Amino acid sequence: MVRTQYHLHQKLFTDGSHNPSPPATSAAIYIPVTSICRTWRLPPETDVVTAELFPIQQALSHLHSFHPTGKAVVYTDSLSSLHLLLSRHLSTSTFLVYHIQQALLHLATQGWEITLQWMPSHSGIHGNEVADTSAKMALSSVNISPLPLQVFTVKRLITHVCHSTWNNTLGDALRTTSMSQTIPETIEHFLLYCPRFYFHRTALRSQLSALGITTLDLPTLLAASGVHPSRQPAVLHLTCAFLRKTGQLSRL
Repeated sequence: MVRTQYHLHQKLFTDGSHNPSPPATSAAIYIPVTSICRTWRLPPETDVVTAELFPIQQALSHLHSFHPTGKAVVYTDSLSSLHLLLSRHLSTSTFLVYHIQQALLHLATQGWEITLQWMPSHSGIHGNEVADTSAKMALSSVNISPLPLQVFTVKRLITHVCHSTWNNTLGDALRTTSMSQTIPETIEHFLLYCPRFYFHRTALRSQLSALGITTLDLPTLLAASGVHPSRQPAVLHLTCAFLRKTGQLSRL
């Protein structure tokens, strides 16, 4: 397939890699004709599908920036990524799918003929193996490329923090106040009432008010319940920022 069907095409191999423990995510592209190999270490909370979509976006960006128009084939071993790019009902990696679709349209108007081609992983194709190996090596890179958090990723992080940090790590531990009263360190207490984070909570309330949201409760903070869909991502990002600033997100 590489040597026959697309023998006149510019070939770009892409791959993403994820290590669950310790959490690390990366991506790579490899272009055989120029021997260019680029890698990125992504934020550790990045999911696998996003890690596969990211190098596809980068491959298209590379074509736009460095090559005259012609024919190109972008290889990926992620069927999930290709299905998302064809789907009209997105649930994950929305911003990357949108940017890839827009890039494909833009390149087509410039005269490019681009094919996204699935290739089984570990199929023995040299370009695919180089991309796979490079992505795995990038897992240990020191520099992390910034990447916007997906809404579903924010929800997953918040849920993980709530259930793991409080329920598993702290369990049923009790905090003793200055008045010798014991207060359970529950999710509700931490997010809404704990005096240790009064100033962080005040800032959060102010940011929510700027979005027209006056309710500060668990359904609002953890699921953006009752919030207009256009503002739900912003609410969840603010909750995630609160967890980060109070030192909880880093404990994942």
